Amino acid sequence: MELRLENLVIGFEKKQLNELFSANFKAGNVYAILGQNGIGKSTLLKTIAGILEPIGGSCIWDGTNLKQLTPEQRAKEVAIVLTGRPFVADLTVEELIGLGRNPHKSWFYKESATDRALCHEAATICNCLPFLNKKAVELSDGQFQLVMLARAVAQDTPILLLDEPTTHLDPAKKSELLFILHKLAYEKGKLVLFSTHDVEFMFEAVKEVLVCTSDGFKLEHIDAIKDTAAINRIFPSKFLTYSEKLQQLKYR
Repeated sequence: MELRLENLVIGFEKKQLNELFSANFKAGNVYAILGQNGIGKSTLLKTIAGILEPIGGSCIWDGTNLKQLTPEQRAKEVAIVLTGRPFVADLTVEELIGLGRNPHKSWFYKESATDRALCHEAATICNCLPFLNKKAVELSDGQFQLVMLARAVAQDTPILLLDEPTTHLDPAKKSELLFILHKLAYEKGKLVLFSTHDVEFMFEAVKEVLVCTSDGFKLEHIDAIKDTAAINRIFPSKFLTYSEKLQQLKYR
């Protein structure tokens, strides 16, 4: 199974953010979207998720144009975790994760054993069990980020989209996130696609990256951007270099 972006043009309020491009993303893999602020990374994720309409082109999943699906149908195929901290009222962590099962319920549908099992599995995968009974508003930003990921995992979709998932995470939590994303892709067979500015994390997480620049959007092997010229193509700056020895960015 794969997600095909065919001649896709994205934007909002009729403002076009890119020239048309095409790219294929296969299930069972983790991919990154890398580019400057405002280049269209979040807009692309929202377009795939159906929050925004494409200006042109199509998002095809397993032979089906996602645009042809109802919101309810699409929510069974695509889960997305956006940046920011949404209002969660007085919900516990367990209740918040349980909201991920809503696309699979009707108004009169009671929580099933399957729902409970999937929520518990999501909480386990995302290391949320220690604070499952806490109020969501009491969590740190890093903990809340993992809970929102768990809610998306509980949604049980083949496609998982994450907008800047390392935001608010310390190095230990980033290492947890890396393990989680690889588990979801390589063991659960999901397609995981995340936007990021965290280049060092991306180098550890993916083999291919959708590079987004003003010259276009192109899927590239991770090794193709491990040099200063490539990094400066993506993030133009005379103060930014890439250390091949350290495999990380340096600020001079």
